[in-house]
Amino acid sequence: MEIKTERLIEKIRTKEELVFLLGEIAEKKLVLEEEEIYELEKKLRSLPEIKLEIAFYPSDDFISKISWWLEKELGQKTILDITVNLKIVAGAIIEYKGNWRDFSIAKKINQLLAGS
Repeated sequence: MEIKTERLIEKIRTKEELVFLLGEIAEKKLVLEEEEIYELEKKLRSLPEIKLEIAFYPSDDFISKISWWLEKELGQKTILDITVNLKIVAGAIIEYKGNWRDFSIAKKINQLLAGS
């Protein structure tokens, strides 16, 4: 039973994938026993969420690489909440555990324009 929930968790990289999985369970397309659902919910709630705001629609390969890198760097699996914001010129805006950082070039451009 634990192996089944672990395999499901391994497949989830983004909040969108998490919502899809929960929909599959709710619609009974993915059959789990009550204890398995409880175990899955417990593990999913323990995963930290990282909000990533980027200027493009990420490919599956991009999501996999970011997810793998974050797991390696943080020492645990994370759930990515990805938002596309076309106003970000390059880079990203990241929020993790209440800490927000703007690594976009748009921020630097705005600072330069405000200084002129």
